[in-house]
Amino acid sequence: MSGVQPIRRPNHRDPGAMLTDAFDKLQRGRYPEAESAFRDVLRVLPGQPQAIYGLAATAFGVRRYDMALE
Repeated sequence: MSGVQPIRRPNHRDPGAMLTDAFDKLQRGRYPEAESAFRDVLRVLPGQPQAIYGLAATAFGVRRYDMALE
């Protein structure tokens, strides 16, 4: 099977793939799924700045401004 690449799915143990998946959900307007995905990243890497930003952007997208400011 030379030249054929397997389909890659996000590996939820890889924080980089988890972040990519979370931002994809955010861009698609799937806010509840995005919030959950960003929180998953923060469980693996507490304080991860991109995940914190994504969580705030998600909160802003659903007009939960109080949560966005936290």
